[in-house]
Amino acid sequence: MDQVDLHASSDDDDTAADSSSPKNDLLKLPDGGSSVDVYVKSFKKSGTKLAGFAKKQNGNFHTKGLTWKSSGGTLNVTFHLLGDVVSLSTASTSPVQFGPVSNGTQPATFPDQSVSESFNVNFSDGSHDPQIIISPWAEPTACRQGSY
Repeated sequence: MDQVDLHASSDDDDTAADSSSPKNDLLKLPDGGSSVDVYVKSFKKSGTKLAGFAKKQNGNFHTKGLTWKSSGGTLNVTFHLLGDVVSLSTASTSPVQFGPVSNGTQPATFPDQSVSESFNVNFSDGSHDPQIIISPWAEPTACRQGSY
């Protein structure tokens, strides 16, 4: 599993949209069988646009992905799309289900299963942050995969 380096050097002009840099770790969501709001916005680091996830609009954003503990139920998430984030998407065969975007929000259902699934965060310029992973496990283990 590759990790994204979000530590800007002194000559790096990339900054977060809010007053703090995003955390290079996982956003922990509630156990399955519940509902949660998640805010999504973009951050630019080393020429790469990354998605960050937070429980509050002005909260701490996390760029490695989402994690939640399986408890025998699905996890229902309402994603609030901020800035240039336009949608979230998966392959048509994925059990992760995203509803349509409406008024800057997009609902999703993450099934209680033991198989990892990935989704994309799509930006207004046509780029996307691929392979955002969410996995329900006895121990939380969801994260971003791939080279950046």
